[in-house]
Amino acid sequence: MSEDVFWNTVDHVIEHEESVVPTASEHAFGSWVLRPSAIMVGTYIIFQYIDFFFHADSTNKDRILSFCLTPCLAAIPLSLLYFGSLMISTETLRISTSKGTIEKSTIIHGEVKEEESYPLKGVERVLVRENFGEEGGKHHLTIQGTGLRLEKWSIDVSRFRKPLYKQMKGNSFDRFRISMQKTGERFADILDVELDSNIQMDKVTPWFRRK
Repeated sequence: MSEDVFWNTVDHVIEHEESVVPTASEHAFGSWVLRPSAIMVGTYIIFQYIDFFFHADSTNKDRILSFCLTPCLAAIPLSLLYFGSLMISTETLRISTSKGTIEKSTIIHGEVKEEESYPLKGVERVLVRENFGEEGGKHHLTIQGTGLRLEKWSIDVSRFRKPLYKQMKGNSFDRFRISMQKTGERFADILDVELDSNIQMDKVTPWFRRK
């Protein structure tokens, strides 16, 4: 036995890949409801805007007000498009010691729409946050680290809790908390880094926690 193996100083070897794939109902709702709705709402707003802007009765004050409201109105179709794309996308996470990287790909209809890649040695922690926790904001599960130029980076892996969430039965809040916590623990285990979580496990129903 080598001295490195004896003293357990051999590098942590990781070759891990997993994907989150939308269900048939999620894909159908995103493809046939949300995304088409985004196009229809966007088109309607554009035509209404043109009609209002060039209407003979429109004053300069009205036109200025319409410019101010444009970003708010544009948020509606953009939000529909975002959530529609999210529902039909497949996310794949790859953690590889041989390549020395941690990568996440977002795929829609077989085409890679977004790809992130960071040095594996820069991974520092797995962060798990509930809604409006000590840092505020939306609940999220992220892997965080520092790049070669000391820049901070973060990969959102919140969707990777979904398979565990769907496996469980019971109160949705209990399932949410447990799936977030356990998925965070799993990634921290794989990456051999600390888990920083503010999930309030004490609020999980006692019988559910014991189970």
